[in-house]
Amino acid sequence: MEKQAIAIPRIDRRMGPSYAPIWGRLGKWGGFAMLALIYFPLVWLILLSISHNPLGGIPGAFWLERYRALFASSAWHKPMLASLAIGLAIALICAVCATIVGRALPNLSSPGKGIFLFVVPRLCPACRWGRPSSSWRARFWT
Repeated sequence: MEKQAIAIPRIDRRMGPSYAPIWGRLGKWGGFAMLALIYFPLVWLILLSISHNPLGGIPGAFWLERYRALFASSAWHKPMLASLAIGLAIALICAVCATIVGRALPNLSSPGKGIFLFVVPRLCPACRWGRPSSSWRARFWT
């Protein structure tokens, strides 16, 4: 009987360690860890908000009386609708502006200049408002 040779895939040395399989797994599990760090506090706050003693820090017996009282009151309906309308209008304006910028950038002769022209008004209040800022402190807060 003849022994068959096992085919071992050759790794091109030019690829180097940056193409090692560990990086894909590390990226995947690192992403899961980041998602957990983002969403765990939100889930914890939701659990505490329906807990009988929310300031205790540990979810306990569930209690929905605060939410029943909130939804029974109509004092928050008008401000909530105003907030939703403002948020929707801003989202629409941002989507339209991003579409315009996204369509214009590839057609520029030098995209770096285009990005500079779109970013500078955000950073410089004098460019944004067409006049110098009235206070030196306002330049740092905008």
